Amino acid sequence: MPKKIIYFVSLLVILSSLSIFTYLQLTKTPIPSVNDISPTTGASQLKVDYVVSNYASYGSVFDPIVNINVKTPKGPKLMEFMLDSGAVVSAMPKSTLADFNLTFDYLNRIVVKGHGSTFFAYMSNITVQINGKEKQIPVLFTDTNVGSKVLGRRGFFDQYNVEFNSEQKKIIIKEF
Repeated sequence: MPKKIIYFVSLLVILSSLSIFTYLQLTKTPIPSVNDISPTTGASQLKVDYVVSNYASYGSVFDPIVNINVKTPKGPKLMEFMLDSGAVVSAMPKSTLADFNLTFDYLNRIVVKGHGSTFFAYMSNITVQINGKEKQIPVLFTDTNVGSKVLGRRGFFDQYNVEFNSEQKKIIIKEF
């Protein structure tokens, strides 16, 4: 039982941080797509330039944001995700359900509690396409339209090594 509580509190913290991230962001430069980057010779590796945003209280800060193709019934769709190694699982707002021809009716619902609020999240899977390869990852669809799409540890960080290289100002994603 304690593991479930930790899981739910972690998810709530992630979703709350997404709301704050969206609220505080003042400017945004175009986001490079990992699908536009050719792998280096040898390993399957993708390099994505840092995206820098200006925040009222912190100034210029890089945001771990990438555009990744996601498989939908209408074909691949480029979607913006925040890479979040603190997130247990990937999450998407309910506004993205239509992209997958999904409704909450047939998804497994869980209750998320913490920080004085309670909300529902619905479990499913999505298929990401990186460098021509497809990988299925678990995702929670939130019952709110607020927040960013997040790629978390389960399904993404456990299938890829992700390096934030501040010297090169790049995010480097390597397939296992």
